Amino acid sequence: MSIASHGDGYFLPGVLSELEDGTVRLGSYPGAKEEYTRLKGPFLPGETATNLDRARAITFIALVLRYCRAFFSHKNQSLIQGRRLAWVLNIGCPTNIFDRETLTEDYRRMFLIAWELNQSSGDIRLRDVMAALAGPAKSTEDVGLDSIEAIPEFVAQVAVYARSPQRQDGLHLLIDCGAGTLDIATFNVGRQPGTNEDIYPILHSVVAPLGTHFLMQEFSRINEGAVWLDTEAFPTNAELREQFGLEDSAIQQANNRFQKQVTETVVKVLRFTKQLRSPHAQAWLDGLPVFLSGGGSSCQVYKSGADKACTSIPVTFRYSPSPLPEGLARNILALPKDEFHRLSVAFGLTYDPEIIGTIYRSSETPNLTLRQGRRPNSDELYAR
Repeated sequence: MSIASHGDGYFLPGVLSELEDGTVRLGSYPGAKEEYTRLKGPFLPGETATNLDRARAITFIALVLRYCRAFFSHKNQSLIQGRRLAWVLNIGCPTNIFDRETLTEDYRRMFLIAWELNQSSGDIRLRDVMAALAGPAKSTEDVGLDSIEAIPEFVAQVAVYARSPQRQDGLHLLIDCGAGTLDIATFNVGRQPGTNEDIYPILHSVVAPLGTHFLMQEFSRINEGAVWLDTEAFPTNAELREQFGLEDSAIQQANNRFQKQVTETVVKVLRFTKQLRSPHAQAWLDGLPVFLSGGGSSCQVYKSGADKACTSIPVTFRYSPSPLPEGLARNILALPKDEFHRLSVAFGLTYDPEIIGTIYRSSETPNLTLRQGRRPNSDELYAR
């Protein structure tokens, strides 16, 4: 199968094309009857996804899985010949989805349908996906899958970091700037007492509709013609001036309005964590490690917003770059070092769930409101 794509060779835009005969293809196709973008949009906070929205997302997943399986089989034909493959599917999900178990199950069901569809060689049509959604739920055994695990995206992002010399146990802040959402999470990195098992207790998380799509809307309010595809890198100030005729003062005002929202959102997460969840974390004194990642993180508005949020708490902070895995460091992939953070979730999801460690939902992590002057021990910091 082929994929109609554009942009960087290691990113696939979230675009589907429906042809005249009802079949669906990945990417943009000239002459397509319909083109579907913003496939994640209906799943953002405050939105309500319909079964048609789910069907489009499932179709995208199924086609990507089919491509990945075909690529793997082609590259490893001699290795896998005559052997049974054990398929384990790790799903990266926003932290707030992981925290709400019922929604995690909804995601799980969508991926089970996608896995079943990807194993067929026939064309995929939305009506067939809708029929599968209306049918009874199936198990991993029913669809030929050995295991399926939902893993918060922030854990996948820090999985390499947790195995690097850069690792620091304790409280961390992660800010992931996507096209649709700004995902913010505070969490601990640690080990189960008496073992080498990594654990990640989630302290607090927020997923806000503050991705680059909504940043672009700030400029669209000034000039209705200021429209930019979510699948493209966010425009520079020079491009905003040249292509849409925006003046520097207008650009700055729009950035300032949006940055204020980013700052307020990050402040709420940090303040809640400091006051109610982990007030005695050593990071409040020694410095808070911050991960700033995602395709939108190159926009200064997000870094400035995070800077102001940390300063207002106040807490000393330092940005932690995503360390390159050993294989990538040896240039197995032609990937610029400063771009790895955009692939860190995908790379982290390649780890076996048992290697990643144990993730505790925020509801499973007690508040560490301790008596003044008493420091928490490791059992309290990394509660079971």
